[in-house]
Parts: sequence; structure tokens; C-alpha cells
Amino acid sequence: MPLLPLLAACTPAPDAWEPAGVPTFDVSTPTDEPRGAPASTWPRVLVNEVMPSNRSVLLDEHGTTGDWIELYNAASHEVDLGGWSLADDDDPDWEIPAGTTLGPGEHLVVWADGDEGPLHASFSLSRHGESVTLFTPDGRPADTLTWPELPKDVAWGRFPSGGVHRAATIVATPYNANPVDPGLSTDPSDALFPWRGLILMDMWLPQEGHDRLLEHDRIKVEGGLGFEGMYLAPVGIGIKGGIGTRRTIDEKCGFKIGLDHYVPKTRLRGMEHITLNTMVSDPSSLHESLTYALFRDADVPAPRTAHVELWMNGEYRGLYLHIESVDDQFLKRWFDDPNGNLYEGNYGDDITVAQIDDFGLDEQGPDDVTDRSELRALAEFLAQPPSEALMPELERRVNLDRTLRMFAGEVLTAHWDGYIWGRNNYRLYHEPSTDQWTVLPWGTDNTFEGRRDPYQVSGQMIQFCLGIPTCAARYDEAMLEMADRMDALDCQAWADEVVPRNRPLFEADTRKEASVEAMDDSVASTLAFCEEWPQTVRNLVHR
Repeated sequence: MPLLPLLAACTPAPDAWEPAGVPTFDVSTPTDEPRGAPASTWPRVLVNEVMPSNRSVLLDEHGTTGDWIELYNAASHEVDLGGWSLADDDDPDWEIPAGTTLGPGEHLVVWADGDEGPLHASFSLSRHGESVTLFTPDGRPADTLTWPELPKDVAWGRFPSGGVHRAATIVATPYNANPVDPGLSTDPSDALFPWRGLILMDMWLPQEGHDRLLEHDRIKVEGGLGFEGMYLAPVGIGIKGGIGTRRTIDEKCGFKIGLDHYVPKTRLRGMEHITLNTMVSDPSSLHESLTYALFRDADVPAPRTAHVELWMNGEYRGLYLHIESVDDQFLKRWFDDPNGNLYEGNYGDDITVAQIDDFGLDEQGPDDVTDRSELRALAEFLAQPPSEALMPELERRVNLDRTLRMFAGEVLTAHWDGYIWGRNNYRLYHEPSTDQWTVLPWGTDNTFEGRRDPYQVSGQMIQFCLGIPTCAARYDEAMLEMADRMDALDCQAWADEVVPRNRPLFEADTRKEASVEAMDDSVASTLAFCEEWPQTVRNLVHR
């Protein structure tokens, strides 16, 4: 039986969703120039929104994606669109079928894909910029919408519906009214990571796949994934989790979903992997989100996050955290040269000659070596006795600004299971064009608890740095900077927004491993930590 119809029976995504915050992006508005005089005597119907490269936003009645055009009736009465037509810059007009009506204030989607169906136009759209014109039955131009070059899965429209403001947006609203504010992001993946936000995801896992995961939890099995009305199948569903967090499929397990595991180049809003963490080590559900937000604010490459209301086969599965996968797409977002090697330090691994073969290779960079010689060179350098004379070479080999802020961020969040104290949960990225290394954070659920001395560390690189007075002084400066950033993060405001929303979802989770009272206690403990620890770190630096 095909996966798509079965998955569609799962709980649908919300009808309308809008991210709480997106990064800025400047988009200029082109001038729309209709061909000929406007048809002022005809009802006011507008080309309201287009998506010239719909890859994972909207499915048609055949269960496939395609370019689409949305029309909006700005008139006060129903309009019979039979005989009206649409055309782009290069193709003949396509006539809207007889009997197609549009009520006042309603929206209609026409597919521009050449497929079979009454509302499938004979032409397609270009995401590199063009125009679409709506013509009245007598051949006069009723409205034209012109757009610039757009990324995949990004719409161009009027805001609000029928308005004069035109912009690119990741908040596509086919069949529905456009919001007043389109947002400023043109990165479609931002829709999966709303600031302090919650998204809804549906998974479909057949019984056969469930049974295979129960027997072999290191494999991926065929399933499906739904998000905001978009359903992808087949995708590869696997169990995620390390020491202390790995569970069976029948328990509160994490998930790693390979969207392109079966069908190459399958993407959801540009993403090829979905990582869903359980937060079983963090009843507050705050630690990872706060920690990664702190790192990102300090320009330390770190994942975006969003809480997830997860459903599986139509049943509520629980509260999860969607964490951006650290892969080639992540590297493109953070590094000028994303074509290097990305290594993952396994538990206890350090940057020593004896352990370089133990590192996991997450990404083999197309412009980097394949024999780990660059990692060996770094390990051999760090094996020397530290001295001030080696500081220039350390700075040449390591992006110290980012890496020291990463180390300091581990201090401010008390990440005892990270690199500086635990030699665990970190990645190393080598940028070929600069021959520099950056240490990246990972696995930050064990944070915001305990108080550790920032100078009693075990990681080879941080020990090497502390052996050089100039580097040690910069580490101190980084801790002071991160203490200020922790205060500015405002954990209390974060909790005030997130916890009331998450608490009922946590309570309803039948697989949760902590009580609601434990969640409340963990939230209180986290907020007390945020209030007290930054000043304690400042005192330790100045002692």
C-alpha cells in the first residue's frame, strides 16, 4: 500500500502557522507593469501570491508538488472566473475553466505545472524572476504580479491579501489570507525552527518497520513524515540516542530521519535530515534550546532548535526537540568555506595522535584530505609543551575567537558532558581555504546544573591554551563576554513564554520519564542557575 494516503490520515498540521521570529533579509520590490490598460469595469481579482519553485510546501490533488499561483477576489461579490486567463512572460494564455467561481475575499490556487486537472495551467513559473498576468474574458489585463529571483520553497505575494506591499516570504499561505507582516527571512528552513517556537510533525511507521527497529535499533526503516500539510514518503526513520538517552522504539526514543534515505534529493524546506531529541535528561525542556541560543548569539556555530508536538500513526507521541542536524547544509550556513572535513568526537576522544582514528567522520569535505593528515597535524601541534612562542601558530591553526567562546559557553552553561570537562559531545570542523579548525558544541542536554571550576579542565586544546598566558587571558575575556550574553539571554523571559505551552504537552506524554512536578522543579533550578552562575564565573575570572 502506498505510504502517502496512509500518512495523510495522521493528525494534520495546523491550518495557519507563523514563526515567532526570523532573521533579517533585504528584498527589493520590483514594479508591476500590466500589459495594456487595466480592465476597470471587471470585478477586482488579483494575482495575490506565487511560489515558482514549490519543493516541499504544498501538494496538489495528485499528491505531487509544483509551481502555483494564488488568485484573490477583492470584490464584494462572487466572481465567475470562467473565460479569464493567466499567462507568464513566455507562454500562451491559459484559460480558466468554465464554472470556476471565487467568493468575496476568497483565495484560489492554480497549479502552474502542466499536469492533468481543471486548475493546472499549461505553463510553469521561473524562480529566477518573471511575471504572471491575469486577463479578463475580453483579453484585458486585470492584474500582474512580478517577482525577483527567489530561493526554492519561498513565495512572493501581496501583504496583506490584496495589499500594495509585495515581498518574499517563507510563510506561504495558499488558499488562505496573507498576513500583514511577511517576515524577513527567505531561508525556508527557518519555518522548521521558529524562535522559541513549537511546530507539529506527523510520522507514519508501519508495523513491519516498528518490529525491525525493535530488533535492530541501528538501522533506518521506511516511513513517512508530515509537516504543515506536506507529506514526504518514503523517508528513512531511525532511532537516535547515546549513552544515557538511547531507548527502544516502544519507549521515549529519539529519532533521526533521513529524508533522502530512499529518494535522492528529497528535502523538507531545504533540510535533508530531521533530528528529534527526547529531552529525557532535561525535564525542564529548556537546556538545549537555551544553550544553543547562547552559542549562536556569540557567533559560535550551533544548531537551531524548536519544540515539537510529535504524532505517530495518528497517536500523540510526546514533546520533542527538533535540533538542526550538523551536516553539509549546516556548514554552508556558518562557514565561508563549507567544503572541509567535519569530525565528531566520541566519548572520551581527544585531539591526540593516539586517538585521531577514533573520531567519527560526519562529512567528508570535497576540498579536504581523505587520510586525516590535517587532524594528525593539529594533534601533533597540540602535543608540544605550550609556550608563548607557539601562540601565533595556534592562532593560525585554530579559529580562536569562535573556539574560545565555545569553551566559555560550556563554562557558562556548566556543560559537564562537553569538550572541556568531559571530552565528549563536540565536533571539529576544518576549513580548507584557511586551514583553520573550529570546535563546535553538541549534546547540550546535561547543562544548567552543577558548578565546575573553569580552570580544572581535561580537553587537550583548552589545556594547551591555558598553558600560554596570552591565550589564557583571552579565555578569561571570552568567559566575561559569555557571562554578559547569558544575562542578556533572559532565561526568565524564555521560560515564561515556553514552559506554559510545553507543560500540557509534557503532561500528556505517556512515555515521559519524569513527573510534572519534576519538570516544575527543573525549571526553577534552571532559572536559579541563570540568575546566579554568570556572576560566580565573573568572580572566578577576577580572583
